[in-house]
Amino acid sequence: MPSLEITELILLIMFPAAITYLIYASTKRKDVLYYIPGFIALYITFISTNVEAVVAPDLFNLFEHSFILITGILLFLGALLDAYFNYIRKATRKKTDTIPKKPIGGNMK
Repeated sequence: MPSLEITELILLIMFPAAITYLIYASTKRKDVLYYIPGFIALYITFISTNVEAVVAPDLFNLFEHSFILITGILLFLGALLDAYFNYIRKATRKKTDTIPKKPIGGNMK
């Protein structure tokens, strides 16, 4: 039977502060918003790891490994969305999309 490890318990206690700061940072910078679901899934992984040591080790071991997979997928999708909206979409925009401030050729009537 697995035992409760102190490092996993410390991570479980400290991680809500990191998630809270991440949510606060997303109000200032919108590109951080894509990573929040991945970090919440990671926190559920820590919860499953600690509960696994107390009750139903097989069930919570399955939850732990499932949420590790979900965390990887969500963080990958967050990085993909961040790259698309901040880099790829901006690079593919045409320069002709902007309206010139002065008419070309001077004042034509």
